Amino acid sequence: MDCGLYTYRIQPIYLKDKNADDIFQKLIQKQSNNEKFTENDYVALSLSPLMSGNMSRKEMFKTAINLTKPSNELIAEKTRAILYALADKFLDKSDLDEIREVMRMTRLGQMLMDDGMEIKELENIKKLMKNTNWTIEQTMDMLEIPEEKRDKYRKTIVQNN
Repeated sequence: MDCGLYTYRIQPIYLKDKNADDIFQKLIQKQSNNEKFTENDYVALSLSPLMSGNMSRKEMFKTAINLTKPSNELIAEKTRAILYALADKFLDKSDLDEIREVMRMTRLGQMLMDDGMEIKELENIKKLMKNTNWTIEQTMDMLEIPEEKRDKYRKTIVQNN
């Protein structure tokens, strides 16, 4: 693409020539030796499902996600997010459901579930308050909302009203 001062040329990168099995084997060995993954390891891991290998694509995604699970580093979280985005693009719905189950057991998956549960609790508090004319406190007592969540819910409900 000629843009006047600059000319851009596409250089395709073919990953089918790379073997994901080799990457998995190397990283499994590193994990068993309690070695930390490098940034390059995470990059290779995030691209591994696009490579060739003996596993199905679904199994490659599951293996790659499972290899990132022991770490709570930001790069590991980002790698899981990339893997899930790629899985969404390349897998059918039933395979994606399996990947979602694997993700559910990660810190990112747990955070998403917790957020969803808080949203549902807030909706329930608002509905009950509207239908019964109870105060926020009466409603949270009735729903047995834990004390540590009450301040957050009070602020959210007051801001939205």
